Amino acid sequence: MGENTNDDTGKNKCRGNEKCKCNCNEKNCNCECTCKDSQDKNCNCGNEKCEEYKNDLKRLAAEFDNYKKRVEKEKQQTRMDAQANALAPFLDMNDAFETALLHINKKNATGADANGVKVYEDGIKLLHKKLHSTLQSFGVKEIACKGIANHLYHEVMLQVPGEPAGEIAQILRKGYTMGDYVLRPAQVSVFAGISKEEKSAENKTEKSGGQNEEK
Repeated sequence: MGENTNDDTGKNKCRGNEKCKCNCNEKNCNCECTCKDSQDKNCNCGNEKCEEYKNDLKRLAAEFDNYKKRVEKEKQQTRMDAQANALAPFLDMNDAFETALLHINKKNATGADANGVKVYEDGIKLLHKKLHSTLQSFGVKEIACKGIANHLYHEVMLQVPGEPAGEIAQILRKGYTMGDYVLRPAQVSVFAGISKEEKSAENKTEKSGGQNEEK
């Protein structure tokens, strides 16, 4: 039997005993000994404590890794929010340019003051092109408005007669994305799922019903 070793506090130190089932396999293991047979120099009682500490370290490492990922995601979201707020006024400006160009094209079609309109048209086109190029440099793209409306990208403002139900009928205001970030959804009208004839018949029925009530 070997000599038992005690520390300053009087606690036995593990020396590696099969009875204690320790995995540290260290001759001078410093695991705290709780074995009743602590007089044995091969006492190895600290195995459970060692495993507990290792599991705690693994859990802390996993939690810290998740924390780093969460912080990085929050940083990206904050950066995207800041860019979105900065770009919002330029989207409205882009709408204004497109509206101006639309009116100019209408005047060109009527032939009214063609020379004066042409000067304004060239200037507005140049500014609009520059603005569009700036937006593209930030990764801004126009939201496609085809097929069934998607609530993530389209804001349905009204329903109109026609089929199929839920399909986009008209773009009321363009929408834009920046990567996966929706700067603003597109405002659209969608088909209600009934034909114009059915809608007309429904309106006539409502009118005739109202007249009967008045009588």
